[in-house]
Amino acid sequence: MSFWSRITNAFRGDRLNHEIDEEFAAHIEEAIAAGDDPAEVRRTFGSQLRLREQSRDARIVAWLDCLRADVVFGWRQLLKRKVTTAAAGIALGMASVRYVQTLLFGVKGTDPSMLIAPALVLLAAALLATLPAVLRAARIDPSIMLRAE
Repeated sequence: MSFWSRITNAFRGDRLNHEIDEEFAAHIEEAIAAGDDPAEVRRTFGSQLRLREQSRDARIVAWLDCLRADVVFGWRQLLKRKVTTAAAGIALGMASVRYVQTLLFGVKGTDPSMLIAPALVLLAAALLATLPAVLRAARIDPSIMLRAE
């Protein structure tokens, strides 16, 4: 299997699992068609989950798959905890003022406008990010929701 195939397999997990399951099913069907006992064939092959994991590990670049999983998890956590994300963004904005101070001549890190402006921009971005969820929740009729529970 080429290195490029192993890289692309890290980003197509469901399809790769489906291909591996189809391959194992074909091997089992082939053994049954040869006249072997179906229960014995399945016992001989062993745990399909273990075999799938071993086959998957052979077909992907492991560190890239772990990195992809960590990025997806981090993104989900950011979307789940919007207030924490906004607070982290504000802190990052304030810290970036110190960096901008080193790049631009005449900008002071203690200038109130330089401390407040990035925080307000990031706060506005966080509020805009929560807007779709707020609008969706505003369309729900509370009496219908309470009846459903």
